[in-house]
Amino acid sequence: MPLDYTDPVTLKCIIERNGYENRERVRWFLKHKDEQIARAQFTERHHQRTENDILKHDVEHSIQALKIQHDENNKHRRRKPQLETYLNPLADKPEPDEPVMKPVEHEVSNLHYKPLTLGGGRKTYLSARNLKMPEDKYNSCPTSSVYGWRLNDSDLTYGFSKHSKYDAFFHDLYRLSGVHPDPPHYEPPTERIYKRCVGSE
Repeated sequence: MPLDYTDPVTLKCIIERNGYENRERVRWFLKHKDEQIARAQFTERHHQRTENDILKHDVEHSIQALKIQHDENNKHRRRKPQLETYLNPLADKPEPDEPVMKPVEHEVSNLHYKPLTLGGGRKTYLSARNLKMPEDKYNSCPTSSVYGWRLNDSDLTYGFSKHSKYDAFFHDLYRLSGVHPDPPHYEPPTERIYKRCVGSE
């Protein structure tokens, strides 16, 4: 049941209770005053560090750890280029002073500066570069895969065989009407009841 704070007896009881609790708190504090004051004093050594000093300390430790990792990586890193091997005979690496890409022809590079109406522009330049073989554009294979590199050096020719039935096979696949004739119901009707609509009759 809630208290009725309008009742004078209830108010008197609450006031007396609060006064008793306050006196008990004061008595406890006076009893342990010296102990509480001694604990409240800061006795540790203060270095007067700021927030920037703390951040700098963390960064310096990270840099030192990173330096140790870089030293270990340099120790085990392969510093010599991969030489030509039996498994990868076309992996010829360029010399250190040799550029990876060959210089672009003057007439091809000028396509950048020609207006679009005269057949210039970026798209025309890329199309002209795409027509060249990779070995004509690079001094060495720029990727780890050598598939298609120096394709013209091979004795094998690429394309369909000259002795195969290429012509018959091509026409069988690309025949417009299929291999069978049209069914009878595809033919135009021959009865007189069907008339062709030509203008107004």
